[in-house]
Amino acid sequence: MGKISILFHHSRPYRGSDGCRNRWVLRCPGCPNQGTKTHFVLGMPMEQPPGEVFEYNGGATQLLASIIERASGQGIAAFAEKNLFEPLGIEVFEWNRYPPSQIAAAPSGLRLRSKDMMKFGLLYQNHGIWEGQQLLPAQWVEETFKAHVEKPGQPGAYLGINFMCCRSSHCQANGIS
Repeated sequence: MGKISILFHHSRPYRGSDGCRNRWVLRCPGCPNQGTKTHFVLGMPMEQPPGEVFEYNGGATQLLASIIERASGQGIAAFAEKNLFEPLGIEVFEWNRYPPSQIAAAPSGLRLRSKDMMKFGLLYQNHGIWEGQQLLPAQWVEETFKAHVEKPGQPGAYLGINFMCCRSSHCQANGIS
């Protein structure tokens, strides 16, 4: 049960098992204040095999941001601005950043106006297409709302990819404030 078994599929905030729990906040005790957030997440002890036990883990969202940063060569804030915010016409946004490194806090650091959040809802409703342009792969949008983990203690509630959903057809964005 090593770190190599953590796949991209399991690096979502509800399927991690690295012991980080929900301590992934701007000023959490024991979290490094350097540009090593990804190393911190990967350095946590494995408590369960990846993907088997529900455990909210904001560090997994930061790990996803690091994957995007490595693949794109851009910080997550710059990547989101260029590939999502500009095409969606979102001009007002704010990222909380980890001091002193100023790395964008992916799990809970993005602030948007409600009208701009609505644009994300429309983007997802239209299978990732905005004004005729495919901004998100349709398969990603579909996977986002599939039941990947049942939410304990809440019948009918399940977790997709950064969304908590209910079989009664509503969802809540998690990892985005």
